[in-house]
Amino acid sequence: MHSSTEPSVTDSDAGDPLVNAESPEDLASENTSRVEREQASTSSQQAAKSPTDSLSGSGPVRWDRFALYNVAIPILLVVAGISVMKLLGKATADPQLPPKLDAASVLQSLPETRIEQVRSLASSELQLELMVDGNVVPFIESFVAAEVSGRVVEKMPICEPGTIVREGDLLIKIDDTDYQLEVDRLTKLKEREGNALAEVQQQVVNADRSIELAKKDEMLQQADLKRQIDLGGFASNAEIDQAKKALIQSQQQVLELQNQRDLLNKTRYRLESSLQLAETNLRVARTNLARCEVHSPISGVISSERVDVNAFVNRGTVLVTIEDTSKAEVAANLRMDQLYWVINQNGNDQLTQYELPQTKAIIEYKVAGRQGVVRHWDAMLMSYDGVGMDPSTRTVPVRLIVDKPSVVRDAVTGKTITVDQTNALMRGMYVRVRLQLDPQDDLVIVPAKALRPGNKVWKFTPNQTAFDSRLKELTQKAEMMISEAKKKDIDLVALAKEQEEKQLQEDQESQGADSGQTEGTDLASKAAFDPESWTAGWVKTSQSLYPIESLLVELANADAFATRAKKRDYWVCQAADGEIKDGDYVVLSQLGVVPQEGIAARANVEK
Repeated sequence: MHSSTEPSVTDSDAGDPLVNAESPEDLASENTSRVEREQASTSSQQAAKSPTDSLSGSGPVRWDRFALYNVAIPILLVVAGISVMKLLGKATADPQLPPKLDAASVLQSLPETRIEQVRSLASSELQLELMVDGNVVPFIESFVAAEVSGRVVEKMPICEPGTIVREGDLLIKIDDTDYQLEVDRLTKLKEREGNALAEVQQQVVNADRSIELAKKDEMLQQADLKRQIDLGGFASNAEIDQAKKALIQSQQQVLELQNQRDLLNKTRYRLESSLQLAETNLRVARTNLARCEVHSPISGVISSERVDVNAFVNRGTVLVTIEDTSKAEVAANLRMDQLYWVINQNGNDQLTQYELPQTKAIIEYKVAGRQGVVRHWDAMLMSYDGVGMDPSTRTVPVRLIVDKPSVVRDAVTGKTITVDQTNALMRGMYVRVRLQLDPQDDLVIVPAKALRPGNKVWKFTPNQTAFDSRLKELTQKAEMMISEAKKKDIDLVALAKEQEEKQLQEDQESQGADSGQTEGTDLASKAAFDPESWTAGWVKTSQSLYPIESLLVELANADAFATRAKKRDYWVCQAADGEIKDGDYVVLSQLGVVPQEGIAARANVEK
């Protein structure tokens, strides 16, 4: 193997005999140098693989340093830590006195809870209301259209949007020239048909008279023929034949007169039909002539007009839109759970499938820009607005009727005033509908703070067993602590005296620190625990409560409960199986986790 440091031979030196010739000394020197280079490379590779390279760098292996850093120093640190722990010693808790077992102490050891009594809706004298949003729509909206074609020749001054009109007021006139001419033509035609009918009737009378005379002549011819025959041989055959011929002629004359009368009767019937047709056409013409004047069909307010003078209108063209303002209609939508409470009211046993109970309601409107100005109207829930649910909102549309939209009641003072139609309930108003419900189910009013996630409440039931359970628990704890004190040779009497002196000293220090507080606060802080004010009982979880959304209560009296109810601090709820009923107590404060079997607690129960 040749090293990379061997001298290279160039082409110019290849032919030189002096250069190609090598001495034995030169060859020996070259071999020695190659051996030294290989030994140096092997030493450097072994030095890189040495475990003490990070400690000693380049050079020979240092096993003393390796043992120092990896064995000796860690052992010394462990020994030092153990020594420090022994010097510091073991932490022990201060000795504690066993719990007191008198009634007041046991009652005070129970968790304190803040409770409130549940009231039924019937006993609270509060009105149950269902709150929904509504929109005022016209009670009757009349689209007045042209009933004849023609040119508008006159429009009355009252025919303007926003104008109040009465039933029968003239609004628009249409050119009646053609219709007047038609009336005149049909009048003349009727007269002509009447005269022709009179003539035919007279001809019928004359025909009846001629028939009567012809019949009398026939009777004479019959009598003459009989006389000729009765004469026997005194009358010739020629005379008898002459009498028969006269009788036949008389009978033929009667028949011709009768046929003539029948034809006259048919002519009379035709003329009577023509006269009736002329009279009908004349009535139609007169009606169209009258329709050239467009009158208001109802009393109300013109909401829009769509034509001007000299405009040509066709039959059926809408000219004016009038809204009946004597009543107002409110359109609202109910969810299915809200509809359930509307239907589930007292006295609704006779309803059919598509009927709703007529339920009283209050329409509430807040005047924009005037804080505190709220107006009320009395309304009545009448029926569904169609059949079925709205597919876009999944709600049921209903109709409410306001009989007196101009009679307004102030929500604050309760005074009723009558306003003009411009300030009454008008279309397009967004209002709040407050349905006054009379539910069949027994509902309860629960404080909002008592409701827990998942529609749960903690029910507090006064019971002496809660006190007994706590007393038993404290007795076992006291016996265990006394036993531990005896084992540790602790004097509980001296410990009690020491803690009493310490507590007295802390009270004196706290009096100086709290000297800036009010007198009432000092008295409250020093007030002793009064066991007569507290009652022991069990707190258990009830999951049978169903809060009724959007159902609030209306202020019915001046007591504090109703005042809080108006502030929406309460929910009207339905309790399944009567688990929560009137007079029960629910917990308002937090207790952490309440197990299924319940926990013992104390509460201030009002007597």
